[in-house]
Amino acid sequence: WKQLQAFLAELPMSMCSHKQKAEFYYSGALWALSDGKQCEAEQYLRQAQIEDPEIDLSTYYAYEYIQSDNTEAARELLLPVGSAAKLNLLLLCAIKEKRTIAYVQDEFYQCKIEADSETNRLMALIALNSNDYSTARKYVEQAFSQFRDAPGLLICDALISSWEAMNSVYPTCDRLGFICCEKRHFSPTTLQRENLEHAYLQLEKAYHQ
Repeated sequence: WKQLQAFLAELPMSMCSHKQKAEFYYSGALWALSDGKQCEAEQYLRQAQIEDPEIDLSTYYAYEYIQSDNTEAARELLLPVGSAAKLNLLLLCAIKEKRTIAYVQDEFYQCKIEADSETNRLMALIALNSNDYSTARKYVEQAFSQFRDAPGLLICDALISSWEAMNSVYPTCDRLGFICCEKRHFSPTTLQRENLEHAYLQLEKAYHQ
């Protein structure tokens, strides 16, 4: 996040075109919004509009609707699907609505948008919450082939293995009960890394007793 802020702070002096600057600011706005930094998000959004008054802001406002659990309004902004970014937000709507993997695969079967690593990660999470572990693994493996060792993917992979181990004990429990599924950009802080390492060590003890 600090690196992104530093990059955007120097953007006015760059030789990029106005449209390129607008896209950078817009990406910053989305990142800030996903991190709960509303003031920074609105600031970058205004700068994006200054650089390109015609920039499409639909994914930003759709994401705001998703954060407030208004997936119906978000869908209106995202359809028809014209990009991976819009597709991924529709998948986030499906997670919020607790759709099954079968429903989502059927709904987006006709979609011709090429899946990126985030698409595959979200599909893996939907399959996980549907207790379809083989499908979840298929999607997470596809995501790894596109973006190896991303923290969000590693956590997704760990969730699949953990819940598959505990499925017989908790067959109907919500598998996605924390905000991680919404974090498209996740870089652990030192404390978060320590907590994750502790969780790993405790799970390792539990599974090898």
